[in-house]
Amino acid sequence: MTSSNIKTWLGIGILGMTVLAAAADLAAQEHDERIAAVRKLYAQVQERIALADREARTGSAPGFYSNEIIINSRNGSWRAVGNYWRKTTYWYTDQPEFVRAEGEPEESALVKAEVDEKAAVATEHWEYLFDKGRLVFAFHKRKAGQEAPEEMRWYFFEGALISYMIGTKMGSEKCDIGPILKQAAARQKEFLVQF
Repeated sequence: MTSSNIKTWLGIGILGMTVLAAAADLAAQEHDERIAAVRKLYAQVQERIALADREARTGSAPGFYSNEIIINSRNGSWRAVGNYWRKTTYWYTDQPEFVRAEGEPEESALVKAEVDEKAAVATEHWEYLFDKGRLVFAFHKRKAGQEAPEEMRWYFFEGALISYMIGTKMGSEKCDIGPILKQAAARQKEFLVQF
C-alpha cells in the first residue's frame, strides 16, 4: 500500500468517525429533548391538577375533572394481607364521548392516572401520564416498613421506552416494560368504563 493510499484510508476513517460522532450527538440531543418534553408536560399537568383542586374548593368550574375509585375504603383486614386499601384517581380533560365526537380517540381524554395502595406495612404509589392517549411517563414509589423508599421512572416516546431511572440514576440494562404498559392500558380501560 502506498503512502497515498494510506492517507486516503485514514481520511475516510476519520471522516467516518466524525459522521458517527455527529450522529451519536444528534441522537443524544433528540433523546434529551424528548425527556425534557415529557418533564414539561408533567409539570403542566401538575399545575392544572393543583388549579382544579383550588377551583373545586371555591366552587369554580375545574379545568380538569377527576374521578376516584376506592377499594376497601374502610381499610378492613384482608385475608393473608392485613389492612388493605387502594385508591385510583383519574384526571381528564373532558367526557370521552365528547372527545370522540371531535375526532380523537376516547382514551385521549385521560391525562393522568394515580394509584395509591397500602397492604399491611407496604405502600405503593403509581403514576401514568398520557399524551393524546399514549403513555409518555410512568412513576413508581414503594416503601415497605422501615426500608428506604424505592423509586423508578420510565420515559416513553411513541410507545417505546426511551429511558428509565432507578432512584436518581439512569438505568443501563434492558428493562421489561410489558407489565407497565399492561397496567397503563388497564387504567385507560377502567377510566373508559366509568362513562
